[in-house]
Amino acid sequence: MDDDDEWLNEYERHQYEPRRAAKRRSYIERELQFQREQAARQLQRERRKARLQRLLGKVRMWTNSEIENARQQMNAFFPSQSSYLLLQLQHYAQTMQRFDVTFLDREPILDVHLNREFARQLNVALRAKNAKLIAKLLGRLHLSDGTTVSADSVWTLNYMPPGGVTIAQMESADIAEAELPAGPNGETVRQMVSQVYHCASAAEENWFVRRFIAS
Repeated sequence: MDDDDEWLNEYERHQYEPRRAAKRRSYIERELQFQREQAARQLQRERRKARLQRLLGKVRMWTNSEIENARQQMNAFFPSQSSYLLLQLQHYAQTMQRFDVTFLDREPILDVHLNREFARQLNVALRAKNAKLIAKLLGRLHLSDGTTVSADSVWTLNYMPPGGVTIAQMESADIAEAELPAGPNGETVRQMVSQVYHCASAAEENWFVRRFIAS
């Protein structure tokens, strides 16, 4: 090997060795970052699991007799779903509070309140105990987004806070609460929210669950 070849080899070594070293360092740094993130995710999962176990440990499941007794008391106060719905509408008409409207056979209407003029008319009819006018108003509930729905088509009215639910509030929602029993047959909060809001995917279910808990 002559001097020119040695010079060229030395030049290439100095030219490319730092690049190879930089690539190795970059790979090692990415691998370490991945391992740190993986460990952090695992720690977060373990903390959520421990918190859920503590929460579930504090919850006492109702007995069948307690559930039946509560159902009988609800039936005594509200002989039908329409009587409970009317009580809710009276509250929302008086307070102009926001709510979600869910239906048995269609997607929900989110974060609305009663139209102000409609709320005024409903308040007047309820104070006057005008059954004919009340029935007429319930046939077409006017909402703040411009839609109208019949009270007979409504499944639930679910409270929403005045300013709505922010992304930050949803992100900080304690998702462990979703696994707590809440229904009459032991259904979890997650199961009930998924059913009432007609969730079509796991992502949609998680969005509604976080929103519901944060509200």
